[in-house]
Amino acid sequence: MENLLKLKAQYIFTLLILPWIISVFIYNPFMYDLINIIGYFIYFALLIIFYDFLFQLFKRKIGFEYIFFIIVCIVFLITYTFIAIAFEEGEGLELKGLIGFFVAIIYFLAFGFIFYTLSVNLLKAENKKMKREYVFNYFILFLVLPIGIWFLMPKFQKLINIESESQ
Repeated sequence: MENLLKLKAQYIFTLLILPWIISVFIYNPFMYDLINIIGYFIYFALLIIFYDFLFQLFKRKIGFEYIFFIIVCIVFLITYTFIAIAFEEGEGLELKGLIGFFVAIIYFLAFGFIFYTLSVNLLKAENKKMKREYVFNYFILFLVLPIGIWFLMPKFQKLINIESESQ
């Protein structure tokens, strides 16, 4: 996994953005959903790889936090897959009212957990102070990952170089 983080930012950017570019030219609803699911799989896989690298950097034992992060990412991927297939272009079910409100809250809280956890761990790895501005900046970079990758990859590559020098 560390080898993937050694790639240049433009390769990761291409890997992240390519499924969405391809989906623009597809008119078959099933293929469109399938390509988007592949794109989200790549997106969440990259988030898991980032988290795994930061987790190993601190040489912590795999515990509740690690497993919870992985489960949240996998559940999001499965949830998106279900939504893409079951609720295809408004022909299926709709979540209205209080149920839809609670589903949306849980959805955004889980996304917030993922990005906040990555932001805090990256700040700890860089030995920076835990200021709200820094956490917010990294949070936004992880949120808009295809663009944020240009800023995040040099930081991860610097951490990889520091780790390899210390060994």
